[in-house]
Amino acid sequence: MAEAYIVATARTAGGRKGGRLAGWHPVDLAASVLNSLVDRTVVDPAQIEDVIMGCVMQAGEQSNNVARNAVMASKLPESVPATSVDRQCGSSQQALHFAAQAVMAGSMDIVIAAGVEGMTRVPMGLPATLAAKNGFGNYYSPGIQARYPNIQFSQFTGAEMMAEKYGLSKEELDQYSYQSHQKAIAATQAGVFKDEIVPLKFTRDDGSSDIHNIDEGIRFEPDPVKMAQLKPAFKPGGGSWTVALEVAGEPRGEIEGVPLLYGMAPFEGLSVGRDPRSPVVWELFERFGANRYSGALDRVTIEPGEPAPDAPVNLMGLLRDIGLRFE
Repeated sequence: MAEAYIVATARTAGGRKGGRLAGWHPVDLAASVLNSLVDRTVVDPAQIEDVIMGCVMQAGEQSNNVARNAVMASKLPESVPATSVDRQCGSSQQALHFAAQAVMAGSMDIVIAAGVEGMTRVPMGLPATLAAKNGFGNYYSPGIQARYPNIQFSQFTGAEMMAEKYGLSKEELDQYSYQSHQKAIAATQAGVFKDEIVPLKFTRDDGSSDIHNIDEGIRFEPDPVKMAQLKPAFKPGGGSWTVALEVAGEPRGEIEGVPLLYGMAPFEGLSVGRDPRSPVVWELFERFGANRYSGALDRVTIEPGEPAPDAPVNLMGLLRDIGLRFE
């Protein structure tokens, strides 16, 4: 079986909902990073065999196969196909898995794995709420109701369940969040993320413009005192979990942006201008603080996940593959 290697990476800096990336159409946002990724190699773009892009909120500006639309908005040739993947918060990591599987199976040699989420322009839950608002029902079918009566599916509730199972207190998780922001601050100031970020121009409300190249999800002045005062997000009076909704003493906000990985197999006669950076490594995806912090994680991940610098709903796993694999 062939090995799958990551040979180039690129991403936007994360943007807060309503923040610096709010003026970007998500298709053009993804296209900008596709262009940058291709520029980082000497591969003929026509040799790219697929673009696999994770996206949770596939409605509005992210509807009708956002991956293919991003290709059409980029400088990639029309011959490059693309498909969109929805595995909710693990969508972009699933895109990476599908890309790696195609390379390892020998059916493809050069694949781009990606993710996009414009949380300002396509708000969380829009595909479900828009349909329900217009009388087209929701996913909670009679069959689901029969099997799971009066149960609300929620990763938020799941995080509380894991905190309870592993005996994780609010104080422990608050401290974990605080430390993660301290690490993200140090990494940003040391330029650790500089090479992977694609700088993008944005326009302020007053008409002035600037370059967005620092993750907006990082709290550069985290306040542990304020964190201690936050109430549990989903279990008032006894819950532990505030990490994913309110971080480091401020409202967490929703994060938007685009990460991409360029994956390929060893290919005789094909020069990519650089040695493969890292083999693809499989891992369990876990998004929220309690899930990452639990003692079980050291058995199934390379390193425990970190809430900071934060990520869009579907991009955390792919961001970790960009950041962790090459250290």
